[in-house]
Formats: sequence, C-alpha cells, structure tokens
Amino acid sequence: MKPISLVLLFLLLASATSAVFAVTEHSETLSRAQWPQEVNGANFSAIPQVRQILGLFEEDENITLEIHHPNDSPGKQWAESLGRWLVTFGVPIHYIKLFADADAADQIAISLVDRR
Repeated sequence: MKPISLVLLFLLLASATSAVFAVTEHSETLSRAQWPQEVNGANFSAIPQVRQILGLFEEDENITLEIHHPNDSPGKQWAESLGRWLVTFGVPIHYIKLFADADAADQIAISLVDRR
C-alpha cells in the first residue's frame, strides 16, 4: 500500500473510532438531601449543580444531557421530576436521557455528553 493510502486509512479509522465513544464534557452530582421537599422554580434554580448544568448547556445535535438515577421507583420519579424541571428551564426534552445506573441510592449524576 502506498504511504498516502496508509495515511488516509489511518485518518478514516481514527475519525470512525472517535464517533463511537462518548465524551463527558461536564458532570454534576446531586444528593437526595439537596433536592427540595416541594420543588418550585425558585428553589430548583437555586441548586448549584442545576445552575452549573443550565449554564453550560447549549443546543447542539451532538450533545445529550444524561440523568443517571438510582434503579428504583423513587429514583426514577426523582429523575423524571428533574428532567421536567430542566425542560421548564429551557432544555428541549429530546436532549434528556434517563439511565437507571447511579452509583449511590441517594444521588443523581447529571452529565453533559458530547457524542462527536
């Protein structure tokens, strides 16, 4: 194979491989203790992790906002509530993905992931 062909093959493989792996751009952890008993716009937007994620979020077809929640009914309800509030504050719903794979039973991880 000619040297130019090898370089082209390498570049094609590198670009194809990079598309397969997701890169977490930013992640925040929210504990159950930080979640208000009764959520409203003021206390939701006062949560530092929420402010951080909302401040960094941008509409881009390659970005996903992942919510990793505890794998139980209360964890799922918590994640769904968080997702609804994020939509209320301007995040289009199609950017939000829920995953029942949190590391701790009393925490949610919110991650901005770039899938380029």
